[in-house]
Amino acid sequence: MAPLGLDESSLYRGVVRVVGTELLVSAKLKARLQKILAQEKGAHVRDWGARWPLALVFPEIYPVAMGNLGFQTMYHLINLDPLLACERAFLPSPEEWPEYRRTHTPILTLESQRPLRDFAAVAFSISFEADYPKVLQILAGTGCSRQRISSQRAIRSNLIVRSHRSIGQRPRRS
Repeated sequence: MAPLGLDESSLYRGVVRVVGTELLVSAKLKARLQKILAQEKGAHVRDWGARWPLALVFPEIYPVAMGNLGFQTMYHLINLDPLLACERAFLPSPEEWPEYRRTHTPILTLESQRPLRDFAAVAFSISFEADYPKVLQILAGTGCSRQRISSQRAIRSNLIVRSHRSIGQRPRRS
């Protein structure tokens, strides 16, 4: 028997089943997120404890998202509040999507590799109208179907927030 009561066949397949839940997490995807986090400077990795967990999502792949100063500023400002624990999530790259689908891994945050559905709120930073379909793609990748969300609404409700400047910011033609 492997550690944490996991069977060895699960470990060899690169998929870990968390005991007591139905969450499958790809070890390959989790290791990739941990590698990215280890290379970063200025990341806020906090124990949730009594903090309110917030996932800040940018609907683009990691390198594009980290080039957005607004996204970086929001992450820093939110984490200045000692009552909040803000973690980031991104759109998986085209090379990663097959692994997410194969293992049924939900979209995970960078800092703790937890699924978005574990957070009290999910905030999206949207820069352009072309990002809207990517938001839907990320929401679909959370691992919660619409029916499942509706049936759990009485038990636990996640707040979804969006921040954007794409609507109403077009220059007027004279």
